[in-house]
Amino acid sequence: DEIKDRGVDLFLCGASGRRFTPRYIERIVHALDPKLIIPTHYDDFFRPLGGPTKFSFNVNLTGFADEVRAAAKDLPLHTLEVGVPVGG
Repeated sequence: DEIKDRGVDLFLCGASGRRFTPRYIERIVHALDPKLIIPTHYDDFFRPLGGPTKFSFNVNLTGFADEVRAAAKDLPLHTLEVGVPVGG
């Protein structure tokens, strides 16, 4: 309700912990009206930085995608390749 600007270009959405906020994806997608959504914070951040990346035990990335599709079926959803720099 406090968001004044809508229609953001990109929403980096935290995927972990979303189950603690009722209808989080549905509510935030409608509030921000993003053109693209990219999930973040789905890795197991308790692992050593130099070790292999693993999913966090409480993140269901497929469920995240399902929730996004239910909220806005035409909203593009992308993931970033682990360890690959983004930008120029």
